[in-house]
Amino acid sequence: MIKNFKQKANGLAVVAALLLAHGLLLGGAATANDVGAVPISSIEKSGDYLPNNRVQPKYPRSAAEAGIGGYVVLELTVDKDGTVPAHSIKVVEAKPAGIFEKVAKDAAQQFAYQPMIVGGKATAVSGVRYKFSFNTEN
Repeated sequence: MIKNFKQKANGLAVVAALLLAHGLLLGGAATANDVGAVPISSIEKSGDYLPNNRVQPKYPRSAAEAGIGGYVVLELTVDKDGTVPAHSIKVVEAKPAGIFEKVAKDAAQQFAYQPMIVGGKATAVSGVRYKFSFNTEN
């Protein structure tokens, strides 16, 4: 029983050290504010960080009339207040290129997220990805 307790305690120490290294442990020496935005990969290992308020992009008329569909993957930062700064939105992938990027970025800028709380403080989160799909089928 003592051996099991020591193994669990060592495991917890490793987890605490990893959290501290990422500035995620309460009262740790490093905080998210010390290093800027916390990358989503250090917070969310599974599942998605999705907006509370999503805005649908406007389907470009020329693409709709031509029956063109596709998708855009964006990477963005969610600010401390849950908003998405326009300068943080980057296109990761777009198929076909040059058609849907602008409307996707315009929509993402209007998203509202639940602020991420780290160490008791609202913290910006970088590396958040969102995929917009565009299709002409109903």
